[in-house]
Amino acid sequence: MVKTGILLYLLLLAIVVTATFGLAGAADLSVSATILSKNQCKFKNPSSQMLSFGDLDPLNAVDVTRQATLQFVCNGNSPSVAYFVSDDDGQHAAAPDANRMQNLADPGAYLPYSFAVSPAGGTGTKGANVSLTVVGTIRSTDYQLAIAGTYSDQIVITVQP
Repeated sequence: MVKTGILLYLLLLAIVVTATFGLAGAADLSVSATILSKNQCKFKNPSSQMLSFGDLDPLNAVDVTRQATLQFVCNGNSPSVAYFVSDDDGQHAAAPDANRMQNLADPGAYLPYSFAVSPAGGTGTKGANVSLTVVGTIRSTDYQLAIAGTYSDQIVITVQP
């Protein structure tokens, strides 16, 4: 009788464990959080700028360099701000730091150019405007034999505190 009682008890325990864990439905839950920067940096309006190289004449080929200025401001809890500026190399980059513009009429044609942002990082005071200089260059050897047409690219510049 004792053996039967123990076996019955183990059987009931197995049923309870199976009902509790083995046959119960399961669900996955994704957990995420975003920590906001204590130095919230944002580009000032307008946050979209143009870096236009203008008309390039292959018969009068010279390297063409243009620049634009962007401004951002950092606010938040800290009186001083440290920041780092990066870019995504554009939509048509051949590799990291190998920027290219794409011909709008002939999507298989590209025009290489160099691109740099200065300063790439630094420190400043909360609420003060910070100016970024964006410099782009197209070498004459890259556009002398290029297919005629309009070329374009879009680069995303990010400021990370």
